[in-house]
Amino acid sequence: MAELEDLLARRSLRARRVFEALEAALQGQGAAEIAPLRAALGALDYAAAATALTALAETLGLAKEKTA
Repeated sequence: MAELEDLLARRSLRARRVFEALEAALQGQGAAEIAPLRAALGALDYAAAATALTALAETLGLAKEKTA
């Protein structure tokens, strides 16, 4: 997930391939959050994809803790 986050920040087309691997690994977990991520990547909307990835991470309990 960290790799995908990095690729989205760099607006890399490789993010699509990494997303496909992540989606396969999740095997249906977080399905509601995966759909917007898939759509954003399809449209090359990296900002929306990053937001959707954050939502997915939060759903799966993988969100980074915010530091002050």
